[in-house]
Amino acid sequence: MQTLDGRWLSIDGRVLFKATVAASETYNTALEHHLRDTLGVRFAERADSDPRLRPIREIVGVDPALNRRWSARRASIESRRGELAPPLPARPRPATDSGGDAAFGAAGDVGDAQRQARTPHSDRAADVLARSRPRQVLGGRQAVDAMVQAALHPSTQDQPERSTRIGSLAAADRVLAAMEEHRSTWQIWHVRAEAQRQVRAANLTTDKLDAAGRPARRRSAQHQIDTRSPAPTTASVEPASLRRADGSSVYTVAGADLFTSARILDAERRLGRHRGPH
Repeated sequence: MQTLDGRWLSIDGRVLFKATVAASETYNTALEHHLRDTLGVRFAERADSDPRLRPIREIVGVDPALNRRWSARRASIESRRGELAPPLPARPRPATDSGGDAAFGAAGDVGDAQRQARTPHSDRAADVLARSRPRQVLGGRQAVDAMVQAALHPSTQDQPERSTRIGSLAAADRVLAAMEEHRSTWQIWHVRAEAQRQVRAANLTTDKLDAAGRPARRRSAQHQIDTRSPAPTTASVEPASLRRADGSSVYTVAGADLFTSARILDAERRLGRHRGPH
């Protein structure tokens, strides 16, 4: 990162770590709309998504059987990893045990081994096989061509695009609802990630993404409650040389503030009354 006087310092990995999911959701939004703009495809939530997890969006018109078939390599790695992973100890392992890392590394080793085993000849054979699999799954070339045409020319009658204002306001309400459903407290990174998910679900055109995303984050933030304690006394405030341009202390991690909502606090108060004195 760059300081106010122009010096370059090392990147604060703590901020990057916290922003990982938000960055991933931003990438998903950009990729989805790039494919939409260049190919004309449309995305929608997968019908068989696990209701306990975040919805998975797929290209409308692509046969789900193909997704399962193309995931065969991942299933093969998982199966082989189960054979290579060390057995779990009979007693709980200490926090410093590397059993989990070993299992994760085993999956990487299997994938590397599979890639290294491929020669230029096997690459060509794999390419031919990849092209033939859709025909095998769907029942011939005509079925594949029909599926491609359906994916490239989706019908928009069943899911019309919402206006920027309606889409952003509804997305903002769903952002806060998702925060309350999955967390008791959250950070700005969680809000940004959820805003990306909700804006994608609104099916706005690419030129309206920013116009909807900013109000969604801002509107949801209006209903948040900062969990920080009251502001410190003047005597404990750092001097100007130790404060950032926005007035925050250099000793705080950007984006680390925790938020909650009135609904969460009300629920906790009700639970406290039901529990009664200890």
